[in-house]
Amino acid sequence: MLRVAIILLAGLFVAAPAFNGTWLWDDDQEITANGALTSLAGLKAIWSGNAGADWLPLKSTILWIEWHLWEYNNTCYHVANTLFHLLNALLLWRLFSLLRVRWAWVGGLLFAIHPILMESVGWVSEQKNTIALAFMLPALCAYIQFDEARDDGGKWRYYCISLGCFVASLLCKSAGVMLPFLLLLYDWWKHDKLRPRDILLIGAMGCALGFLFVSGLALETGLRGKSIPWLKYVVAGLLSGALAPALGLLWWQVKGGDWRHAWRLVLTSLPFFIVSVVISVVTVHFQLKNAIGAEGIPVGGPLSRAAIAGAAIWFYLWKCAWPFDLLPIYPKWEIGKLGMVDGKWTELAPPEWHQLLIPWAALLAVFLVLWKWRKTRTRPLLFGLGFFLINLVPVMGFMTMSYMRITWVADHFVYISVIGIIGLAVAGAAWVHERAMLDWKPWVLAAVTLAAVRVCIAAHLYCGIFAGEAPMWQHTMRGNNDAWQAHSRYGKVMLDTGKFDAAFYHISQSNRLRPDLAETNNNMGVLLLQKKRVAEAINYFRIAAETMPMPAFMINYANALANNGRGAEAVPVYEKVLKDNPNNPIVQCNYGVALAQAGRRESAIQAFELALKLNPNMPDAKRNLDALLSSATAAAQTTGTIAPVLGSPAQIPTQPGVDMSQIPEIFRPQTTSTLNTK
Repeated sequence: MLRVAIILLAGLFVAAPAFNGTWLWDDDQEITANGALTSLAGLKAIWSGNAGADWLPLKSTILWIEWHLWEYNNTCYHVANTLFHLLNALLLWRLFSLLRVRWAWVGGLLFAIHPILMESVGWVSEQKNTIALAFMLPALCAYIQFDEARDDGGKWRYYCISLGCFVASLLCKSAGVMLPFLLLLYDWWKHDKLRPRDILLIGAMGCALGFLFVSGLALETGLRGKSIPWLKYVVAGLLSGALAPALGLLWWQVKGGDWRHAWRLVLTSLPFFIVSVVISVVTVHFQLKNAIGAEGIPVGGPLSRAAIAGAAIWFYLWKCAWPFDLLPIYPKWEIGKLGMVDGKWTELAPPEWHQLLIPWAALLAVFLVLWKWRKTRTRPLLFGLGFFLINLVPVMGFMTMSYMRITWVADHFVYISVIGIIGLAVAGAAWVHERAMLDWKPWVLAAVTLAAVRVCIAAHLYCGIFAGEAPMWQHTMRGNNDAWQAHSRYGKVMLDTGKFDAAFYHISQSNRLRPDLAETNNNMGVLLLQKKRVAEAINYFRIAAETMPMPAFMINYANALANNGRGAEAVPVYEKVLKDNPNNPIVQCNYGVALAQAGRRESAIQAFELALKLNPNMPDAKRNLDALLSSATAAAQTTGTIAPVLGSPAQIPTQPGVDMSQIPEIFRPQTTSTLNTK
């Protein structure tokens, strides 16, 4: 109980600075602006895939329950997230015990206080990390118990628990899709029965699953209307899924090998692989459809991605071992040369040879050295590093992710992978302590204790930056002044606190760093409109609307045009918005103003009538309609004196970079247009 208390108290200490903080970054998309959390109909939308950028229904259901318990109480969400994290620390202690890792409880303690995990703890939106691992760790524990059990009844009960927890973990976050490979790694580490022919059978299964994954991606692409003959890929994938394991087994029998252990491993791991493939395809579908959408991600081709992945491995390894100087957004290292060609990011030059060769050559050298002595000393090292590397695969950079628009690496990407490094660290410390001379043992314990205290203090201080947007982005800009999103978000903070000059500086910096993004141009337009620099604002709004023609950007562009008396130019922009959003009374009213400015009196009357039909309680639309129907308005229309009064422009986006097709229209003007007549 003392050890449990130490873990819990240390974990609460490091997380406490964020308890009374404010909402951060995309917390609005996850919670404060997520209407799906507030009703029973929202729960249905969560499971049907209509309530967010990604399909993570179990995570969203847990947030739904939390919202109905404490609604928008930020502190409660922080405490809940911390409790999930501490539960994971205790579960990790259990996992290390099952793996016979010495000082297993110290591993749980180190997980609870590791600074690189504080981003997942202090940022409420990353509760999907803590919840997902709370299911993944029991899945691993149950599988180990299944492997070690001798009673057939109890054995398969553990197997079902493991598979069920694995499915639940993926329904919280797909980061755990690599667990089936961890099961193979565990089997190699524990039993050492895999031979080259075993690997052949497992490889055949892997090829089949790979074909299934590719065919699933082709199906996903076809369902999105792309011109790919996806049916042939699906058929090929299904055939390979049926034939590849059979061919592997046939080869086995011809060679006369003892394939029973490998075949048992294939059969027991196959359901995990199938679940992993299905969830992977679903994840890619939602990333391409919602999180990324039509936006271009500035990343190059296969060689550039391989260079990014190689550098990311060593970056994460270093930060896990030396968790200091951490940042919410790390600088992007230059890989090759990228540029915009026909509005799309294109690789203009491949990466330098050393960027690609050195990281992977160093990794290969380490692997070969460890593999040489795997029968004696280095087997645990291979297991720990293998756990670390396998879980990094989805976030290395090979697959395009929406987060790559911001940075190549992030602390919350290693919430699972760090377990491998922690296991090696505590096992190594225990090994040194056991082999130290009797007089040196207290000094080893003292060194471990001091290191734990130092890490605990560092985590406590780092978690403090997640108490609010201002400290978070100030800390980011101190370490990475080229983080365009930090400038954008901090500019919004400055604007909200009335510091307009500071807001203008940071928004300008954001646009300077990423002039290709719709949101940075939109933000510049908002601020320039407030400075009465209308012509410049219109140009930025135009760039935003052309770069990403989502309703919010086009509304801002059209409103700025109409506010400048350029109704004829605003009309086609409003019409594009209304084509997909015809039931927005505010846009209909503003559309009527633009039509009146353009001299299209009858069409303007129809627009105002429709606005009133959609919302009878719109006094501005009623006054506009009455004015147009009067003779004074008709005379004013012929002289072009009708002009809208739009009030303040739309606000700067509170969540740049989220799903642009599902996001609520947070840019949308909340004021109506008024026709002034003379």
